[in-house]
Amino acid sequence: MPDDSTAATPGPQPPPLVMDPATGHMTLWGVPVWIIPPQYHAEMQAELEALSGKAAKGMLYRVAFRSGRRAVGALGLACDAGTPEAERSARLRRFEEITLAAGHGISTVTVDDLARRELTMTMKHSLLATMHPPSKEPVCHYYEGFLAGFVTAVLGMPVEGVETECRAKGDAQCSFRTRAVAHTPV
Repeated sequence: MPDDSTAATPGPQPPPLVMDPATGHMTLWGVPVWIIPPQYHAEMQAELEALSGKAAKGMLYRVAFRSGRRAVGALGLACDAGTPEAERSARLRRFEEITLAAGHGISTVTVDDLARRELTMTMKHSLLATMHPPSKEPVCHYYEGFLAGFVTAVLGMPVEGVETECRAKGDAQCSFRTRAVAHTPV
């Protein structure tokens, strides 16, 4: 009889997609989703950059910021003034589950200083960076914005997200930081 103590433990498992056979629409955690190849986003970003230059970063950031806020609302992750610090941190780390379930890959979230709203998120295999041509600047504007919107909505206080390392620049991973700001950036 095989020894089960050496069996591999499966990693985190994403929730199932639910298909409504009457409409053909899919949901993930009750949120409508499409399955599109990441190349779609990469090509859209390239077109925005070609047409709008540096303004493309702001457009992608703002759209993603709103998406991050919507994810928090859909999952009921918003905190109130009475939410204990440990629970706030746990809700922020749910970001890892979301990136995995949405097919963006494995992310790691570290709450550096909750009072200052400082958090670090890393992705070793960002599809956005992988599909983007080599760049002198970070290119994962969508993740910057989504993370900032997510953290802002969970904590109920505004943050800004900044990509500090990017695989498209030749860095080993993509890394993002949040910091407190006086006003919601979007």
